[in-house]
Amino acid sequence: MKSRNCEIVLDLLPNYIEKLTSQGTNEFVEEHMQECTDCKTVYEGMKTEIQTEQMPEVKEFGRFLKGIKKKYVHILEVIALAIGMIGVATCFIVDIAMNRALTWSLIVLGSVLMLYVPGYVLLAEKKNRIGKTLAVLSVLILPYLCVMQYVLERSFSIEGAWFQTYACPIVAIWLVFAWMVYVEVRIVKWNVFFHIAFACLLAIPANVQTNIVAGSLSGWNEFGTAFMEVGFGNVAAVLLCVIIGFIYCGKQK
Repeated sequence: MKSRNCEIVLDLLPNYIEKLTSQGTNEFVEEHMQECTDCKTVYEGMKTEIQTEQMPEVKEFGRFLKGIKKKYVHILEVIALAIGMIGVATCFIVDIAMNRALTWSLIVLGSVLMLYVPGYVLLAEKKNRIGKTLAVLSVLILPYLCVMQYVLERSFSIEGAWFQTYACPIVAIWLVFAWMVYVEVRIVKWNVFFHIAFACLLAIPANVQTNIVAGSLSGWNEFGTAFMEVGFGNVAAVLLCVIIGFIYCGKQK
């Protein structure tokens, strides 16, 4: 025969399962169920039933949010593509009207493709999106430089020295930098501040080599005298990120 307490506990169970009851009520219900197997059995059955009812709702809500996100991302993609196409078409019209040929508008088209194609990969891919985006960017950069060289030769009489002497070497330096940072992030399990510190440290030789290619430095022997220009900011950023990284690690522990 059920006691008065059983009736009270059975009335409280729905709110107890939903975690809507106070601490004192929770203690009362739990103490009673330790002694009353009937109420404990009702509780287990009621808990399973409520969880079973809630799970489809949670999954359905998750699907709804994913659908909304996908819908708005698609709308943004269409809007961005439309703006880009309008911009490129306008540049083509102005270029032809002024120069009677396609010149600088080809650089605009290349810039749009360099922005949109990797951006699309970044948004569309589900796995390893950073690596795939970087790979696409690495493939597109050389044709883009070729287009720039074509326009420079045709419109400004700048021969291939720019392409071979400056553009390709500098782009190669920073592509190697980007890939090294990407590989380091994938392999080494550091916190984000240590990753930033590594990138800043690696940027020092990349920056020096870029200045050597550009002619600002004759070689690494001038690094000491040009340290404030090409290295000080990076070293300061490395030290700051390392300090923050250790503080972050201490808080995580």
